[in-house]
Amino acid sequence: MSHEEVNDLVRFAQTPAEGAKRVLSFAENIGSEDNASVIVIPLLGWGKPQGNDVTKELREYKQNQAGKLAPHSP
Repeated sequence: MSHEEVNDLVRFAQTPAEGAKRVLSFAENIGSEDNASVIVIPLLGWGKPQGNDVTKELREYKQNQAGKLAPHSP
C-alpha cells in the first residue's frame, strides 16, 4: 500500500481512530498477511481535508483483484 493510498484513506476520516480503522480494514481486505499497526496523528488542518481522493480507483481495483484471488469455501 502506498503512502498516497494511506493518505487518501485517512484524509476524510472524522477522527484519527476512524482513519486508523480504515487503513487496517483496507490492508486486510486486499490480503495483508502481516501484522499491522496504525497510528494516526492529527496535525494542523485536521478536519479540513483538501484535494481529491486520487487513489480511489486504484484501491477499488486492488479490492476487486483480492476478491478474485480469495479462496472459496466448499
